[in-house]
Amino acid sequence: MGALEATQPESQGCLIEQARTDKTAFAALFRRHYDEIYRYCARRLPGAAVAEDVTSQVFLKMVKNFNSFMGDENAFRCWLYRIACNEINSHYRSTGRQAKAFEQLKIDCDTEQPDTIDECDNADENEAQKAFLQEAVSELSPEHQDIITLRFFEGLNSTEIGEILDMKPATVRSHLARALGKIKNIYKTRQQQTPGKLCWYE
Repeated sequence: MGALEATQPESQGCLIEQARTDKTAFAALFRRHYDEIYRYCARRLPGAAVAEDVTSQVFLKMVKNFNSFMGDENAFRCWLYRIACNEINSHYRSTGRQAKAFEQLKIDCDTEQPDTIDECDNADENEAQKAFLQEAVSELSPEHQDIITLRFFEGLNSTEIGEILDMKPATVRSHLARALGKIKNIYKTRQQQTPGKLCWYE
C-alpha cells in the first residue's frame, strides 16, 4: 500500500487502467473518490444514514458497471457524480418523502458545510449564510439543486457539471442563472420577514 501511495502522483493518469486488473489499484481509486461523493450525498439528503445508504448504492453501481466505463480519472469523477445525482433523485421519487426530507434539511442546516462558500467576514455571518443557503437550495427543483450543489459546494465549473448532468455548458449556465435568481428572491423575502444582515455573494 505504501508503495502505491508513493507513486500516485506519477500513476494517477493510468490508475483507471490499473484498477481493471489490480485489486489494490481499484481500492485506491475507491478511497480517492468515496469521501467527496459521500459529502455530496450528505448535502442533498436528510441524515447521515440515508447519505451512507445512497453512497453505497452509487459505488455498487460503479463496481457493477466499471468494466464498461471508458475514460480518464476526470471523466470517472464526473461519472460518479452523475450516478450520485441519479441515485439521490431516485431516492426522493421512490420514497415520496421529498417535502419531509427538505424539512429535515432545514432542521439540520447547522451541520458542517464546505469551505468553498466561506466568504463572510465573521463566523456568525458565515454560519447564517450557510444556514440560509442550505434552506434556500432545499426549495429548488431537483435539477436546480444538482447544479447549485455541484457549482458552489463541489466547486465544479459549467463544463464539468454539463458532463455530469449530460447538458451543454451554456445550458448549465442558463439553469444556474435561473436557480440563483430563485435563491435571491428567497433571500429578499427572508430579509423582509426577518430584517438583519445576511452576507450575500454571487
